[in-house]
Amino acid sequence: MLDFKIKKLFEHQLTCGETLRQAREKKFLSFNKVSKDLGIKKDYLEKMENDQLSQLPHGLYSRQFVLKYATYLDLDQDFFNNSFAQNKASQYNYFSCEKLSKNRFLSFPRIIRNIAFFLIIAVCLSYFSFYFFSLISPPQLSISYPPSNFVAQESIIELSGETEPEAIITINGESVLNNQGSFSKEVDLKNGINQITIISKQKYSKKKVITRQILLEKQYGKK
Repeated sequence: MLDFKIKKLFEHQLTCGETLRQAREKKFLSFNKVSKDLGIKKDYLEKMENDQLSQLPHGLYSRQFVLKYATYLDLDQDFFNNSFAQNKASQYNYFSCEKLSKNRFLSFPRIIRNIAFFLIIAVCLSYFSFYFFSLISPPQLSISYPPSNFVAQESIIELSGETEPEAIITINGESVLNNQGSFSKEVDLKNGINQITIISKQKYSKKKVITRQILLEKQYGKK
């Protein structure tokens, strides 16, 4: 009579993380103890035991952390090196591609953060540049009356115009009241050509200067 041996068709093969966990628990080591001895964060140790290698620091750090942990637990490094090699070879599998996309996704915040940082700096520089130039730029100034090259018949005219509400106005060196951006002043004229200088200036700005030449026709009895 033939003897049949029953073999298990499917045997559970421990993952890297499960192997690390079992070895640590057999040695009755806590995460705090291992973290202190190896200088690896407790959070990284937990991720290694949960096979969450994609959440470890990128590059060679993840491999070095795992191998360092395995050496500490007296485990065979070849097993972990082979696991890394198999994982790299199967990176185009459906499941591994999903993990790869997550890894790439994890790197996006750093790129987005850097882009946002430079955008904020650019916006701030643009704002301060605009504010600075608007601060030193001369204020708007226009003369409503009289027009350029005006010929007057009377020895007194009323000069009027508009400027910025905060601007200081002077006409021929004399201060003029600025009424919310509007101003006016009576100006005495002499026979002949009279040059009138109107200046508008804000606190830190440059001056805005307009001149008017007014001809007063000769009036008898006046010099």
